[in-house]
Amino acid sequence: MDGAEQGPVGFFHSAGPDRIEWTEKVQVVADLDLLNLDALDPEGDREGDRQRLVATLYEREGPDFVTRLRGAFAIALWDARRHRLLLAVDHFAPDERN
Repeated sequence: MDGAEQGPVGFFHSAGPDRIEWTEKVQVVADLDLLNLDALDPEGDREGDRQRLVATLYEREGPDFVTRLRGAFAIALWDARRHRLLLAVDHFAPDERN
């Protein structure tokens, strides 16, 4: 699927598949180096998909979930139901993320 077929979040496609999480409700592109994974997802897989964790936290807590993130992060999240774009970076941004 190319960017045009993905609609308003087609630009996310350029980030690469390892940084993208697509669900029916939420699309996430994120660069994450989180220090508090245990607190965010106590029963989860620490080596698992962190973008999926971001999508889950957003669906459970809304946009305020970002206040719980500790570490380096840059997130672009599209909420298809509400037509809302959430952009978030850590307190020390901008820096050069790979």
